[in-house]
Amino acid sequence: MVKSTVRFPEEVMDQVEKIVDEGMCSNKSEFQRFAVEYVLFEATDHDPSVVDFDEIRTEMFPEQTEEHIIE
Repeated sequence: MVKSTVRFPEEVMDQVEKIVDEGMCSNKSEFQRFAVEYVLFEATDHDPSVVDFDEIRTEMFPEQTEEHIIE
Protein backbone atom coordinates (compact mmCIF):
# COMPACT_ATOMS: atom_id res chain seq x y z
CA MET A 1 0.00 0.00 0.00
CA VAL A 2 1.27 3.48 -0.85
CA LYS A 3 1.43 6.07 1.91
CA SER A 4 0.19 9.58 1.12
CA THR A 5 0.02 12.69 3.26
CA VAL A 6 -3.00 14.94 2.86
CA ARG A 7 -3.66 18.14 4.76
CA PHE A 8 -7.21 19.08 5.76
CA PRO A 9 -8.60 22.14 7.53
CA GLU A 10 -9.19 21.60 11.25
CA GLU A 11 -12.97 21.93 10.75
CA VAL A 12 -12.94 19.04 8.28
CA MET A 13 -10.95 16.83 10.62
CA ASP A 14 -13.34 17.69 13.47
CA GLN A 15 -16.18 16.26 11.36
CA VAL A 16 -14.12 13.18 10.46
CA GLU A 17 -13.37 12.59 14.14
CA LYS A 18 -17.09 12.87 14.89
CA ILE A 19 -17.84 10.15 12.32
CA VAL A 20 -15.12 7.96 13.82
CA ASP A 21 -16.44 8.57 17.35
CA GLU A 22 -19.92 7.53 16.17
CA GLY A 23 -18.44 4.26 14.90
CA MET A 24 -19.16 4.66 11.18
CA CYS A 25 -15.44 4.14 10.50
CA SER A 26 -12.90 2.56 12.82
CA ASN A 27 -10.37 5.38 12.46
CA LYS A 28 -9.52 8.50 10.44
CA SER A 29 -7.45 6.56 7.91
CA GLU A 30 -10.36 4.23 7.14
CA PHE A 31 -12.64 7.24 6.64
CA GLN A 32 -10.16 8.90 4.28
CA ARG A 33 -9.67 5.69 2.27
CA PHE A 34 -13.45 5.27 2.05
CA ALA A 35 -13.95 8.91 0.98
CA VAL A 36 -11.43 8.65 -1.86
CA GLU A 37 -12.81 5.31 -3.05
CA TYR A 38 -16.39 6.62 -2.84
CA VAL A 39 -15.61 9.60 -5.07
CA LEU A 40 -13.81 7.35 -7.56
CA PHE A 41 -16.70 4.88 -7.47
CA GLU A 42 -19.24 7.62 -8.18
CA ALA A 43 -17.15 9.42 -10.82
CA THR A 44 -15.67 6.46 -12.71
CA ASP A 45 -15.97 2.70 -13.07
CA HIS A 46 -13.65 2.20 -10.08
CA ASP A 47 -14.16 -1.00 -8.10
CA PRO A 48 -13.60 -0.10 -4.41
CA SER A 49 -11.19 -2.21 -2.38
CA VAL A 50 -12.02 -0.76 1.05
CA VAL A 51 -13.17 -3.55 3.38
CA ASP A 52 -16.93 -3.27 4.03
CA PHE A 53 -17.29 -0.48 1.44
CA ASP A 54 -21.00 -1.18 0.83
CA GLU A 55 -21.78 -1.36 4.55
CA ILE A 56 -19.97 1.92 5.28
CA ARG A 57 -21.70 3.59 2.32
CA THR A 58 -25.11 2.41 3.50
CA GLU A 59 -24.44 3.68 7.02
CA MET A 60 -23.12 7.05 5.80
CA PHE A 61 -25.92 7.57 3.30
CA PRO A 62 -29.03 5.88 4.74
CA GLU A 63 -31.32 8.11 2.67
CA GLN A 64 -30.20 6.42 -0.54
CA THR A 65 -32.41 3.60 -1.70
CA GLU A 66 -31.07 0.15 -2.44
CA GLU A 67 -31.73 0.73 -6.15
CA HIS A 68 -29.63 3.92 -6.13
CA ILE A 69 -26.76 2.18 -4.33
CA ILE A 70 -26.65 -0.68 -6.87
CA GLU A 71 -26.55 1.69 -9.86
